[in-house]
Amino acid sequence: MNKKMRNEQGGGDSEKQPGEGLLADVRELAAQWKIKKRPLFEGSLDNKRLALLVALVVALRRDHELVERIRDHYPNELEKLSFDSLFADFSAAASYWASKQPPPTPSQKYERDHRHPWNRSFSKSIEYQFGGALEAELQKDPFSFRPLGAAYKPSLSSGQDCLDDIIAGQDVNMLRLEDLFFGITRHPLAKLVSREDKKRGKYGHRVVAKIMVALLTERPRKTRKRSTPGRPRKMPWLNDADLRTRVLGGIEARIKGIANVLLSIALEEADFSKLTDKEVALVRTVFEHFRGYAEWQKKIADPFLAVVHRHPAQFG
Repeated sequence: MNKKMRNEQGGGDSEKQPGEGLLADVRELAAQWKIKKRPLFEGSLDNKRLALLVALVVALRRDHELVERIRDHYPNELEKLSFDSLFADFSAAASYWASKQPPPTPSQKYERDHRHPWNRSFSKSIEYQFGGALEAELQKDPFSFRPLGAAYKPSLSSGQDCLDDIIAGQDVNMLRLEDLFFGITRHPLAKLVSREDKKRGKYGHRVVAKIMVALLTERPRKTRKRSTPGRPRKMPWLNDADLRTRVLGGIEARIKGIANVLLSIALEEADFSKLTDKEVALVRTVFEHFRGYAEWQKKIADPFLAVVHRHPAQFG
């Protein structure tokens, strides 16, 4: 009795041979697999390709059914997991590639760890601290002092300290200059300092004032919509008139505030119990570099104030 007769007498598919149901699933699955809307397996399957498909279906059926269940019940989680997996693969490949590279030289490591642009901090810049961005951040904080509060001004002033060490007479390195004049890299800044200062690698109040004069005397530019592709030209430092006025006014107020503290000490009228730790440290630094208030006023305060007073009127 052949297979067809047995099926007819036994009730059709109830007498299927082992594997026949799997073969039907394989053929159905093969018909669904497509590349660019074209069937992956066209025409009838020969024995070799059919055997390969059977092996794949047997090996992957459980994982396929699991993924389908997850997609039905947790589609968003599956998508996130898929993205995380791709990112993990990318990170592993990047780590493998990095492990095959020769170790950086000391100069390359210093360049990467210190001089790379991503190590610059806008929060340490003159523009941020005196141009209103710091004040705006304080006002966003629900626990910060509001402008109407008696303690608000000291709170704002304590954050405007990026120039304090320079005003006190200390020297800084090029990394600090890049932070102070955020957005201007060391190469343009180096062109504004003398050869002797470059050799020293230390820059004091004279250099900072000189850089400010050079940057503030640049002609302002209007922001225009670019008609050609490419990197846009960098705008001059403090290009906006209102921003420039605000920044220079803030620097003037900071210098005068320090001057008042030093003058009260010189006149023996200072109440040291009311000075903050920062003010005490600043005063100590000033007297380490200068013999007294008059010398500090002549060598630091007056040159800085001259820059501040001269350039708002020249703007535009």
